[in-house]
Amino acid sequence: GRELAVEVIQRIPNIRVLFISGYSNSARLQEGLSVPNDFLEKPFTPNELVARVEKLVSFVSDQRN
Repeated sequence: GRELAVEVIQRIPNIRVLFISGYSNSARLQEGLSVPNDFLEKPFTPNELVARVEKLVSFVSDQRN
């Protein structure tokens, strides 16, 4: 997961990544990744997922304007 994200971010710098994991060590997962990317720990509600995706999409939209 993390290694793939690093590779994709290197190739497509404007892409945003939402990590979803049952492990609480989000700092280790995000180590070396560009910001803003996000981390969502399981379990989560559908509303939490939607909010995180909207946040990342909003950032991309703001960058285009």
